[in-house]
Amino acid sequence: MARVEDGAALDALLATVEDGRDQLTRHFSLIALAEVGGRDPDPAARPEAHTRIRRALLREMGRRSSHRSHRSWAALAGALYARQVPAAAPPVLDALRAGFREETDPSFRGAFALGLALLDDRPSAGLILSEFRGSRQDDFRGYAGVALGLLRSEEAADDLLALAEAKSTSPTLRLKTATSLGLLGDPEAVPTLVGQLEEAASLESLASAASSLGLIGDRTAVGPLMSLAGDADGRAATRAFACVALGLLGARGELPFNAPLRAHNNYLAQMPSIAEVLRIL
Repeated sequence: MARVEDGAALDALLATVEDGRDQLTRHFSLIALAEVGGRDPDPAARPEAHTRIRRALLREMGRRSSHRSHRSWAALAGALYARQVPAAAPPVLDALRAGFREETDPSFRGAFALGLALLDDRPSAGLILSEFRGSRQDDFRGYAGVALGLLRSEEAADDLLALAEAKSTSPTLRLKTATSLGLLGDPEAVPTLVGQLEEAASLESLASAASSLGLIGDRTAVGPLMSLAGDADGRAATRAFACVALGLLGARGELPFNAPLRAHNNYLAQMPSIAEVLRIL
């Protein structure tokens, strides 16, 4: 709710990032800083406030921060901020590129990849793909795959499809890989995803296949999905998620209906009903 000109709110967020005792509160404060700064309709009119925000985000992204776990949150916050404040993009991109090269923790490194993708840094796609191919860390491959999808890296399509098809791929990684294929909009993935929907043994796998078919938006999926949904002898879960995929294909908007629920969802205090709505799409 705060604005850049709300000095007390800005002071509180900056102080919490630097000296707060609760780690999650500090992480959320980084995201809040990015949102407060990003909503400013005229950043040039308040240069001092934006300098403070930018310096805090860059400090937490870099090795100068004494709180290593902040780097991943700062990477995402910096990208969200720079998407709305173009003047901040050059230093944020430099910090994200450096962080991606230097970070060793797979999950944290994935956050830097996502930050680069949120800023549509196409020149980094080749490096992210190279590291994706050479990694065996599921955390990193999942986030890097989503980043490649956001960057529309067509060169990554075959690698992502192979990972989605592999029997050894974990449900969590399969979900991210299927999302990546959906972001790429690769129609060649449709038969694979329909097959996964038919054979999936877990809710996560069913949800990933259904959501990816919706994201791809290829009408050739309608026939197979109608057959799955109408199969009276089929599994109830398979039929249900075939209906979910059909709903996504026929949706009028560019985003799923539950996108507003996903935004700012407090996963630490989540009601079962909300969790179910978020899980099906």
